[in-house]
Amino acid sequence: MEWQLMTAEQKDITGLVRKFLENELAPLVQECDGVSRFPMEVFKKMGEIGLWGMDIPAEYGGPGFDLQTLSLLREEPLLDLSRCLQAEAKSRSGLWQKDC
Repeated sequence: MEWQLMTAEQKDITGLVRKFLENELAPLVQECDGVSRFPMEVFKKMGEIGLWGMDIPAEYGGPGFDLQTLSLLREEPLLDLSRCLQAEAKSRSGLWQKDC
């Protein structure tokens, strides 16, 4: 029996997140940075596919991911990039000061 690092469900969801961010967010990073534009349309799409509130339990309307799945999702390099973009937007608006 081979030991698996991730379940099939975890592989599916991390693949979905990686593919979404590579296709939707990564192409816009330099463009948006060059003109100081926040890609709100991408963040709306992220909410539509459930990437906001990932740590909310299912009984409160969230996806109910376990800690291992949450950790895997947060390891995605582009997900970290998206958090940096969000922090930058909040910083520019004066809502939050955070270095990425």
